[in-house]
Amino acid sequence: MADTEELRLVVSLTDNASAQLSAIHGQIQQAFGPSSHAQLEQFQRKSDETYRKLKDLAEATTGVSKAFDFFTRGFGAAGIAIAGIGFAIAAQLKSLKEYSDHMTDIGNAAQSLGVASGSLRNIEQ
Repeated sequence: MADTEELRLVVSLTDNASAQLSAIHGQIQQAFGPSSHAQLEQFQRKSDETYRKLKDLAEATTGVSKAFDFFTRGFGAAGIAIAGIGFAIAAQLKSLKEYSDHMTDIGNAAQSLGVASGSLRNIEQ
């Protein structure tokens, strides 16, 4: 007769997925939960406030250019003359800066040569 053997199969399952799924669920709650919703609302309020301030600034800037247009139209030749005086002053300031730079260069050259800057200027002329 045949010997009867008894075989036993032991199966054990390890659940590694549940911990990872819980961690993922927690991250999703953190990213899209009530606290992030409040942060998004705060961001939206600040964005709206910034938009309103920029809009006010743009309107104020437009107002300045309109006022300048009114000034030049309203005063006509006098407004143009005042603007011309401003440009003349700017040109003179540029000329003065060039002269100052030239005199500084002469002073530096005279110092490196060991002579007085007035003497070097007289030689240059």
